[in-house]
Amino acid sequence: MRYNRILLLGGGGFIGQALTRRLYSKGYIIHILTPEKINFSAPNIHVHSGKLDDRSIVEKVLPQCDIVFHLASATTPGDSTRSPVFEVEHNILPTIQFLTYLQKTDHIKNFIFISSGGAIYLPSSEKSLTENQILSPKSYYGAGKVTIESFLNVFVNIHNTNVTILRPSNLYGPGQSFRHGFGLIRTMLTHILNDTTMEIWGDGEIVRDFIYIDDMINLLELIIKTPETSGVFNVSFNKGYSIHQVKEIVEKITKKQLQVKYQPERKMDIAKVIIDSSKLKNKTGWQPVIELEKGILKTWNWLKNQDRVHNP
Repeated sequence: MRYNRILLLGGGGFIGQALTRRLYSKGYIIHILTPEKINFSAPNIHVHSGKLDDRSIVEKVLPQCDIVFHLASATTPGDSTRSPVFEVEHNILPTIQFLTYLQKTDHIKNFIFISSGGAIYLPSSEKSLTENQILSPKSYYGAGKVTIESFLNVFVNIHNTNVTILRPSNLYGPGQSFRHGFGLIRTMLTHILNDTTMEIWGDGEIVRDFIYIDDMINLLELIIKTPETSGVFNVSFNKGYSIHQVKEIVEKITKKQLQVKYQPERKMDIAKVIIDSSKLKNKTGWQPVIELEKGILKTWNWLKNQDRVHNP
């Protein structure tokens, strides 16, 4: 049986917009719940202006959907350091309130939550981190993700609903907006394009892995087709690059030099985070296919063709 009625919580963001385009092209019926103004206007795309805890909207929309994606986040790892209360009020509490509405239904086939692969794990000497690694977030953003995961683990034990928790590494690609302190590749390319100086916290040797947006969307579409897929899964290419290595690739592709200014390292930044997605591949057969250099080239070509580029 094909489940083709999809609810996107926070569908106005990077993942949400890419997923909407993909699902619309495949004939899915899409409901988007977001407080943001978005410009999707097409048959089978229904935009509901509101938040996760808007009871009147949620209880009206849920019966019309089969699968729910929780993509909403009001913070990033960098800006959440300012206020733990903001994290609680804008991410944790709305999600918990949504769960109170969700537990009154019995027809949702899967609830998919986008957590974090880079902001929740305890640093380790291991080459790559599995889902069994100890969780030890260094930011309120990461703590919020872990808190929501904990509530979902209880929810799935009480209610007959599949819950899939995805912990992606650093996402990038066409369509990603510019945000200060977030999205290394998009930030580098924007500074290159605008000939401005980028701040780097630390010595540029911290290591992360990266996942191209199309690979992520391929996974989300696969989960829709196999809603019995549930559990906690890392999502990554399982290959680490330092900031300096990414900078070298960006400069090679753009044929321009990135101007940088080094700042003291931040306490929230872990020296090395490479996550292992073997569990996901074994469970679903999913594999990423876009290597970093190819993905950066695609992103650069997209960015150059934008009418307006955010000036850092």
